[in-house]
Amino acid sequence: MGMDPVRANRMFEELTGQEISGWKIGRFLGAGKSALVCEAEQSGVRAALKVFDPELIHRFGKDKQLARINREQSLVGEKHEHLVEIYDGGECHHA
Repeated sequence: MGMDPVRANRMFEELTGQEISGWKIGRFLGAGKSALVCEAEQSGVRAALKVFDPELIHRFGKDKQLARINREQSLVGEKHEHLVEIYDGGECHHA
């Protein structure tokens, strides 16, 4: 089951104009199974920011999601033609 589009839209509205870990949230790019994706900018770098749905983290387990994020974060600085460049990752406590 994917992320509910209404929930994704509500999450985006709450995040619009906010900063997460130094990344200023821009426009909504889409939503997948467990996260929404927004355009973000930090120090002149534009990137896509993936924000996991807290409800799905609760339902499927925080430890499992953090392990997934940590696997992706281990690729920071790696370069490959079939890999998007990963700048950052981790758990943020956004109010």
